[in-house]
Amino acid sequence: MKQKTSSSTGSRKVALVVIDATIGFLILTPIILVRQAERQRMRIYQIDPGTLLVACRTLIAEKAGYRHDDSTLAVRTDPGTVVLDPSVAPLQTNIPSVIRDLNPKLIVIGSNKVTVCLWTLPKRYLFGFAEGASEYGSEKIANGLWLWYGN
Repeated sequence: MKQKTSSSTGSRKVALVVIDATIGFLILTPIILVRQAERQRMRIYQIDPGTLLVACRTLIAEKAGYRHDDSTLAVRTDPGTVVLDPSVAPLQTNIPSVIRDLNPKLIVIGSNKVTVCLWTLPKRYLFGFAEGASEYGSEKIANGLWLWYGN
């Protein structure tokens, strides 16, 4: 009978360790993801906004020269929109280096806006707008350049 007791005590200890590890994972994972997304956001502010805006507008002007990835992500696009998905194929070298250096998860190039997906959870997107286009987002970086948090 004593072996059953010590065995069941050992099982309880293992169960508690597993529960503690699971709770720790559930608490720490969102914190880590938010911190990583915030670091990515701060990287944007270390880049000259004029350089970033020129790069976005270059993407819009030259979108016909980029491949269109048949993205596995659920991206609804207008006809003529180009989707660049680094998970399908590496970004082409003719993509401006300032954009490539951000290690985007996805780039969507429309006729008036470029969306650069910086982080997916929590959502962090960079919007670069064409000259004269209607602008929006969550946080304005400069005229024509916004961050969007998916809300």
